[in-house]
Order: sequence, then C-alpha cells, then structure tokens
Amino acid sequence: MNGFEVACIPESPLLLARLRAAVGQRGDVHHYPDGFAALVPIALGHVHATVVAVDGANPDGALRIIRQLRAAAPAHAIIAWCELRTSPSRLLLDIAQAGVTELVLRDV
Repeated sequence: MNGFEVACIPESPLLLARLRAAVGQRGDVHHYPDGFAALVPIALGHVHATVVAVDGANPDGALRIIRQLRAAAPAHAIIAWCELRTSPSRLLLDIAQAGVTELVLRDV
C-alpha cells in the first residue's frame, strides 16, 4: 500500500482518471467489478474509501452495491458519484437512504 487506498466500483475510465488525479501520489485507486469483489480488501482495512458510480442506466445495481458495502462495513466511507442528467430526481433520496457517506455530482 502506498498511503490512501480508494476503491472504484464499477470500472469507469472517466471515474478512474478523475480519482487517480485527485489522489495523486498520496495513494492508489483500484477498480473492482462489483461490491462483492471489494469486500475482502475493505474488511482487511486495505481500502480507506469506496466510490460507487451511480447513473440512470443501472441505479438499482449501484444502490445494491452501496447497501451491501454499508451492511458489511458500517464505518467505511462510501461515496456515490452520480450522473444527474440521466437519472430520475428520486435517485438522490434513494442514494442517501442506501447509506452513502458523501455524494459527488458528476461535472458539477
């Protein structure tokens, strides 16, 4: 480990690039296909925060990942990265209720 470790779920080239730029040399960003794949590194303390991409294409899958991570690691930082242009407004409330720590709006 190089310092601050961030998980990115699912792999998104744009999100990965932005996270790597934000973390810089202070840490590393790792992509996981789903929440299940990230559970062991999170449980072992190898991942300090997880960013879950949420968009209008598959909001139910993203919400399921957030709930799964929150149930498995109640103190873990979970950030939802949302695309509002393609998402229904109700999605913001659903994301908050799923248990995110922070909400980041894409391109805002």
